[in-house]
Amino acid sequence: LDEPAMKAKFQLTVRSPMDGSIVLSNMPVDQHFYGDQTMVVSFQESVPMSTYLLTLVVGKFEATEMVLNPPADLAGRSPVVKVYTAYGNQKQAAVALRTARMSVDRLVKKLDADFPLPKLDLVAIPDYPSGATEHWGCITFRETTLLTPADATQADIARVASVVAHELAHSWFGNLVTMPWWNELWLNEGFASFFEYEGQAAAFPGWDVWSDFTYNDAQRAMRADVNPAASPLNIPSVVTEAQMHSAFSSITYSKGAAVIRTLAVALGQMNNNGPGQGFFLSSRGSGSFLAGLRT
Repeated sequence: LDEPAMKAKFQLTVRSPMDGSIVLSNMPVDQHFYGDQTMVVSFQESVPMSTYLLTLVVGKFEATEMVLNPPADLAGRSPVVKVYTAYGNQKQAAVALRTARMSVDRLVKKLDADFPLPKLDLVAIPDYPSGATEHWGCITFRETTLLTPADATQADIARVASVVAHELAHSWFGNLVTMPWWNELWLNEGFASFFEYEGQAAAFPGWDVWSDFTYNDAQRAMRADVNPAASPLNIPSVVTEAQMHSAFSSITYSKGAAVIRTLAVALGQMNNNGPGQGFFLSSRGSGSFLAGLRT
């Protein structure tokens, strides 16, 4: 069943033509079998996860030049990071690779929680319909949200860093610890929107990211919230697919992040392990955000 709280383990086996394509999924490859015209790729069994996180990518990509290992003190706790692009675009992946490596390492330490999967791939897909999707262990992106060409502006670089850090934060907030239902979407997106600034700060320590937060999220939240028709953070009823899609709004992302930052400042946790460590540690045993909030 395609419901956030209903998690399952997945084990994929894929038959693909031998035309130079590579095959990627959430987990590492377990076995390859080669025939005359096709190859069969089997992946390791996944950890328990929501069905919307399952992904399969088949295409002509390369990642030979863009691989970063974790630092020695995080070996075994933080994965090797690879960025896959269409052939010829590898030089445009440097910002994404740096942001991914530094974001993951920062959150492993800050949350005192290992990266939940054995590998992490970021894939730039031509004509991808969404900006990015937090498929666990194999995050998919539109090329414009993962790649920075030679003529990229500072705004372009900041946009890529923001999106990459946001999607990586979902590895813990949303993927490992998950909302029971879509009416609590703000917990997924609010925490990911907050922690994307932690990732950017780790990757680019010279940036004043928390000043950017005031404009990008706090003020955006207030502009949305002043509307009399604005929904509350915890949406009273999400029954239809249309209601689920409408839940993805400035309220769930920006107001959620602003509320979390307000709590963090009030509790004096902006400069140490919080916010989120205690909440996360108390949530992950059950896999539910509600458990953490009640603890």
